Amino acid sequence: MKAVILAGGEGKRLRPYTEIIPKPLLPVNGEPVLGIIIKKLKEQGIEEIILAVNYRDYLFKTLFGDGSNFGVKIYYSGESEPLGTCGPVKNVENLLDDDFFVMNGDLITDVDIREVEKFHKKNNADITVVTKMVENKINFGVMKVKDDEIISWDEKPTIKSEIGTGMYVINPRALMYIPPNKFYNMNDLVSDVIMSGGKVMHFLHEGDWVDIGLKDDYEKVQNIKSSEKIIITGDNGLIGRRLKDSLKEKFDVIGFSSNKKNVKNKEDFSDLNGTCIIHLAGLMRGESEQEMFETNVLGTLNALEFCRKNKAKMIFISSAAVYGNVTSPIREDSLITPKNFYGLTKLMGENLCESYHKKYGIPVVILRLFNVYGPNQKKGFLVSDIVSQLGKSEITLRNPFPKNDFIHVDDVVEAIKRSMKIKTFEVINIGSGKSFSVKDLAEKATIGKKTLKFSDNSFSSSDVYADISKAKKILDWEPKINIDDGLKRIVENYK
Repeated sequence: MKAVILAGGEGKRLRPYTEIIPKPLLPVNGEPVLGIIIKKLKEQGIEEIILAVNYRDYLFKTLFGDGSNFGVKIYYSGESEPLGTCGPVKNVENLLDDDFFVMNGDLITDVDIREVEKFHKKNNADITVVTKMVENKINFGVMKVKDDEIISWDEKPTIKSEIGTGMYVINPRALMYIPPNKFYNMNDLVSDVIMSGGKVMHFLHEGDWVDIGLKDDYEKVQNIKSSEKIIITGDNGLIGRRLKDSLKEKFDVIGFSSNKKNVKNKEDFSDLNGTCIIHLAGLMRGESEQEMFETNVLGTLNALEFCRKNKAKMIFISSAAVYGNVTSPIREDSLITPKNFYGLTKLMGENLCESYHKKYGIPVVILRLFNVYGPNQKKGFLVSDIVSQLGKSEITLRNPFPKNDFIHVDDVVEAIKRSMKIKTFEVINIGSGKSFSVKDLAEKATIGKKTLKFSDNSFSSSDVYADISKAKKILDWEPKINIDDGLKRIVENYK
């Protein structure tokens, strides 16, 4: 089935929002309304879409082109003067040879178009109007009067009405009633079909439906979930847990690991449906090199294959370990010389990402994380090792001198969320841009009230920290939690 989206209106009731941007292109959760609509149509099997445009039509063509980036074919129909909600459909009559779906370009809804089509065909209807029950509160007392006598008083009643939603399935035979090149609305067509003995059915939709045509409704809709479906691998880890909690209010989020799936198994991706994979899953230590390779490299390959088949984007969580021993501040174009096997596997994952982007056009963002810390981090990381010893009178660590860049997990989560909007290929450092020695961190965490003991006092000049200027420019991001506040939060959580 083909779809016609009516997107030509000026949206005067939404000014000043629509002074520059047409109503169907207004953003909801960072994505144009029309982009959300097109993705939902594609998900329901509609791959040919006709956009009826008028006001600033060049913006539609610039943003959506021929539809190939969305996996659909888009045609454009223009009008030299307004033709109402039905006139534009007449202009594309030659493209409509079977039942087709029509909807306004300013709707956010979860209607199942396949069910509407099935209902329409079952009833051999000329037109099926998708409707919805709404309640309207009257803010005054309503009188029932007979012969000038009030016989009842209903104070501020709520009236239920069945309304049209701006969505229809239409058989091409109904188009004969639409006059060419004249202003003609959908209610005119419905009336004419009924008057001529045609069959018009209603399909009552009980799910979500919002028309953003009014300013208040547009502002409310910002809290509605995005059409994007996010898959998070490694969602049981420090970053994954907090990221999942942060995203689930506005996105459908699938936790890969919490669903007992393993990135090493290609089959575990086969039953998933998503528009973006945030690939956190990886092994750092404690496992064999073969296990690390299978998880970090083959797991990344499996995730990329999913993206290729589903036209999804990829956010690959890499590591500053790919740099090895280089001079700080470390830029994204600094020399890549991994100093351990973990860094090597992450570099191999990055190479796979770049290859898939070049060959298949998959949008990929690679985030090279420096030392992430946060509450309830497992042992084996510097900050967690310090905090786990707070109950003792003496804290034992290795070497006091090496300096590293530490970034709080909540700042990392924010960087990941911002990277979801990027639709090209980027490699970006995520760190604090500052370095602190082991001794610095231990003293800050203990407020100088614990005895520190180091098993290795040989001097180290190692000083590693990120250049985060690219993150600031591309993501409009920089860390908000400084090391003192971050450690304070963790220590309070420990208590």
